[in-house]
Amino acid sequence: MNIRYDLLVFDLWQTLISHAFGRNLHSHLSEHLKIKDRSLLKILTDAWMVTTGLEVRQFAEMVAVWLSHHEGRRNISQTRQQVIDLVDEHTVTDYNKAFWLKGAEQTLHDLRNEGVPLVLVSNTIPSSKDLAGKLGLFDLLDELILSCDVGFLKPNPLLFLASKLISEAYRTGKKVCVIGDRFDTDVLGAQVLGFDSIQLLQVVSVSRKEGLADAVSGDTGPVDTLASGSQAHSYEELRQLLGMESL
Repeated sequence: MNIRYDLLVFDLWQTLISHAFGRNLHSHLSEHLKIKDRSLLKILTDAWMVTTGLEVRQFAEMVAVWLSHHEGRRNISQTRQQVIDLVDEHTVTDYNKAFWLKGAEQTLHDLRNEGVPLVLVSNTIPSSKDLAGKLGLFDLLDELILSCDVGFLKPNPLLFLASKLISEAYRTGKKVCVIGDRFDTDVLGAQVLGFDSIQLLQVVSVSRKEGLADAVSGDTGPVDTLASGSQAHSYEELRQLLGMESL
């Protein structure tokens, strides 16, 4: 293989693994709590992702008090327990039923065998560390940088630069590519630092029989050029862009 980069940076959710619920924590809480103003709840869940050491109960208290003030839900203790139960449900389901995207695990193994440094940078809550351990990501990646440990969210460059490998690559002008599913976090974060990016656009359908998530994409045409902001619709296309052999 002739890998085109000195360092690769991966996102976690919908890039390496699929979400068992098919939606994030913010959406899960909004749906079950029947919240009217979801934008403010998004602010609270984002705050949890950047507050080191914030426990589930403390987050639930924040949400319950906010709902009491803004939506007139007077029973704070009941709402708090609802939030705790929903977060636990979401976390347990993630841990037990999260799936690798098709081709993701093999691609990491192949890159690891080629000696390419790999870093994970994710906007996420503390429970993702347990999931990363279960999936063996600590053995496949050189560094795991999580917003809940650092105190910043992508696309803030300070989250990326919390990685020693990324910081050194940025300082020395090495070729870096950020791979993720979101433009507003992964692609934009790469652009701020002057890195290349590949946006992984996939419609995920979960196959429990195979124990992985199969990525199915529409007919959007071939990806045949390597630009600072490329797109791939499967791990086959991603591997092509990176200069890897087919799966």
